[in-house]
Amino acid sequence: ADLGIFAGATGINFAHEMMHRTGRTERALAELLMASVTYPWFCTEHVYGHHKRVATADDPATSRLGESLYAFLPRAMVGGFRSAFDIERARLAKRGRGMLHPTSRILRGTLTLVALYGAAFMWRGLPGMAAVGGIGLVAVLLLETINYIEHYGLVRQEQTGADGRQRPEKVRPHHSWNSSHRVSNFMLINLARHSDHHAHAARSWEQLRHLDDSPQMPSGYGAMVLLSFVPPLWFMVMDPRVAAWRANFHVDSEDIEPAPMT
Repeated sequence: ADLGIFAGATGINFAHEMMHRTGRTERALAELLMASVTYPWFCTEHVYGHHKRVATADDPATSRLGESLYAFLPRAMVGGFRSAFDIERARLAKRGRGMLHPTSRILRGTLTLVALYGAAFMWRGLPGMAAVGGIGLVAVLLLETINYIEHYGLVRQEQTGADGRQRPEKVRPHHSWNSSHRVSNFMLINLARHSDHHAHAARSWEQLRHLDDSPQMPSGYGAMVLLSFVPPLWFMVMDPRVAAWRANFHVDSEDIEPAPMT
């Protein structure tokens, strides 16, 4: 089981890299890897939802100031599925198609999960299905915990466009927490250089740079993940850094509130 959990977490990291590529093969492999941890819709939500709405109230994968990890996780997981479903439904509707059309990514992911759990049942019965589900749950909880630490308390301010409409400002490096600690980036193929990743999502992992003007985590991902497990300690360490970030970037509006779970 430990080996399966490690493989699942590692697979997510490589899936994240491939889902940002333009080739069909890479994206198909990303979907398969995410399906292996029972989270295939993450590919749709992450690329077309999170990267567009990061650091706004509409993004379920952005943690709010004062929000604990344990409040964030169910909101991110449920909200991520809803986001992926809505994104795919809108994409298909533009082409005059429904969610059951063969090109539906949600349908494709669901059928892949049916095949995966069916194979697990044939292999070991209900315990086999439980093992696949348990491995996926641990891997996904780790994924969303990393999401939690990567954007905690950071917000994009609203700006008025030429048409008079209010829109969030452009995503910039200072909208993601960065970590240039060597161990984190070695193990996660530079994912911890997250500020550059969000500013330039198409940039491959080996091209990601450390940016001095991005907000810096006080430690690597391993220590920050462990810290997030104890909310009072997390708030004690990170809330002053969020306050300093807001003062530096002249963010004078009150923090966005968690999206309601309706």
